[in-house]
Amino acid sequence: MRRVVIPVVVVILAGGAFAAWQHKKAVEAREQQQRAVALHDTLVQLRKTIDNFHADKGRYPHSLLELVPDYLRRIPVDPMTNSANWRLTTEESVAVSDDFTTGTATKSESVVIDVHSSAPGYGDY
Repeated sequence: MRRVVIPVVVVILAGGAFAAWQHKKAVEAREQQQRAVALHDTLVQLRKTIDNFHADKGRYPHSLLELVPDYLRRIPVDPMTNSANWRLTTEESVAVSDDFTTGTATKSESVVIDVHSSAPGYGDY
């Protein structure tokens, strides 16, 4: 009888450990999904704010900090990285040459036109 009890106890303990592991994975997946939804919402907000700045000022901001405090209270945190370090898409405006004699026009300023998560796998959001 004793030889049967020990394997049964081991199977029960292993089954409980497996169930706990599955539960942990399910919770992690749900949290990851919630962070992805929060990232989407945050990016929508940031992009609308950049568009509003552009509509009001006739130009794009030089950095996200230029949006604070008139358009944002603070730079939001990326839910995937837990930091306010966003990957920015910038555009450089070029000063047009009046006489077109110079081979290359001088770049005058870099502006933020879009924002993305800096988390691996989420840069296309």
